[in-house]
Amino acid sequence: EIKNALKILGRSTKILHCVSSYPCPINYANLKRINTLKKKFKTEIGYSDHTIGNQACLMALVLGANIIEKHFTMNKQLKGADHMLSADENDLKEIVNFAKNISKYLGTGLIEPTKFELKNNKLFRKGLYFSKDIFAKQRIKLSDIAFARPETKININNYKKIIGKKLKKNKKKFEEIKTKDF
Repeated sequence: EIKNALKILGRSTKILHCVSSYPCPINYANLKRINTLKKKFKTEIGYSDHTIGNQACLMALVLGANIIEKHFTMNKQLKGADHMLSADENDLKEIVNFAKNISKYLGTGLIEPTKFELKNNKLFRKGLYFSKDIFAKQRIKLSDIAFARPETKININNYKKIIGKKLKKNKKKFEEIKTKDF
């Protein structure tokens, strides 16, 4: 049917995935069909939603739907099958705002830290701290080490090099572990 419709209407026609069930149960929404249609017809794909709520529309946008069709009502409490599955003004605002910001949410896909992550790198990385009060001449055990934020001068991957070393002077719980402590 879709192939025949495209022959008649032309390749500039947009295709909307739709399940004609009012309301459509979420387990029948089959939103993955959006990707299947995109691959098969190599054109823009939209979504005509008949589920209750906005979640299916938001997920369709994430899956790459360029068009959202959703019934509209001024009052979801009115009688008739369409009102309960329709969007009201607040629902449409939510869908539109999400659609406007989706590219920001999705980003570039590159695996590299952002400038904000680089700025806060030391805060987010863990460091080595004493897990309890420890006395001078005591040998360090794994249970004496706490891995916590922020990052310290000794990389946490080097914690094994500290185990078995003898402490020069008393240390307090949560004090940073330093090379000069041994």
